[in-house]
Amino acid sequence: MENLNNNRKMAIDATGKEIIIGQKYGYSKQSNGITNVIIGTACKINDQKVTLENIQEKTYLYIDVNNEKISYPKNKRSIFSLQIFHIND
Repeated sequence: MENLNNNRKMAIDATGKEIIIGQKYGYSKQSNGITNVIIGTACKINDQKVTLENIQEKTYLYIDVNNEKISYPKNKRSIFSLQIFHIND
């Protein structure tokens, strides 16, 4: 979606709010009983994808939510804007 008033790219998150570069966003995914929660800072919007940097990834096993593994991968993540949600600091 493009905002014609000032010719800048605009993307909407899962809650219907505009994504703002520099703000924190997150998403989760689950596979085979393992849940990954990814949080990062929006650094780029390209078409309807958002690139997150300064990633923090938390991994949980479905039977033991008190035993989390936290990692800080150096790579960036790109994901469709409608799959992420804003994280309040």
